[in-house]
Amino acid sequence: MSDTQQDRPLIIDFDNARIVKGLAKKLKREVRSWGDLISHYDALTVVARAFGHDGYEELHSRLGLANASQPDCAVRPEEAARRYRQYVTVLTENDFSAEEAVHLLKIVTLGSWWNFTRERAPPKIHGTRIRVAETEIEFVDLETAKRLFGIFKRAVHAQGLVVEDGRRHLFAKLFGHPTFNALLARAGHGNPSVPDFYLSPVSLDERVRGYLEVLSDAGIGEDAGMLVLREGFGGWLGIEENEWETLRQPRHVDQVENGRRPRWRPRRTQGLG
Repeated sequence: MSDTQQDRPLIIDFDNARIVKGLAKKLKREVRSWGDLISHYDALTVVARAFGHDGYEELHSRLGLANASQPDCAVRPEEAARRYRQYVTVLTENDFSAEEAVHLLKIVTLGSWWNFTRERAPPKIHGTRIRVAETEIEFVDLETAKRLFGIFKRAVHAQGLVVEDGRRHLFAKLFGHPTFNALLARAGHGNPSVPDFYLSPVSLDERVRGYLEVLSDAGIGEDAGMLVLREGFGGWLGIEENEWETLRQPRHVDQVENGRRPRWRPRRTQGLG
């Protein structure tokens, strides 16, 4: 097979949408069990792209028009291996890490579709090596961690940024954890960390510089990174232009006490509960 043929996506067709909808439903359920948010439509889109289509609408428009493809478990090993590589690649292009993609292709199955239970080497993904922040953050509860991630995820998307290692992994490493699941496992346990909003100026500067270093590893420059950090929840992130480094008034540091709003901060209360 020529290199050009190898580069073309495999187009997998169906007589009806049952398999695609079933896989999307299971994908959504599995991802949500991790504490992440994914809509049914987004899950349909990911599954359709894994099958070589631009999206669910294109896949749906071909239902019953082309010969239905054989299930993954029925094709020759060479074909199955090529499908597997395509599925993993598409999943990593849609905000999953390579490890998560391999996991999904074992867990999210329907009949003879996907169900790649044997260990296989995932395709080489040219992602970034994102460092883990030195300070390990423990959130006061799981809800705060999940809501903050949803806001962070939307902020990254709003800037048109692509994170090859996945936004979950970037978020986890931003707060000092190797994986998103590890971050969630610590939420609500141990001693919760002091949110950004209540840090002294010096400590806030140090933490923001740490955030920017992790974002830089993901290919996000300082200007775009500060725009991402502008959004926050529960006292976390929400970093404004006039509240870190030389743009802030550090002489009021001693006024951070008793959980009150520091007087050197701008007057903002949204998301602080």
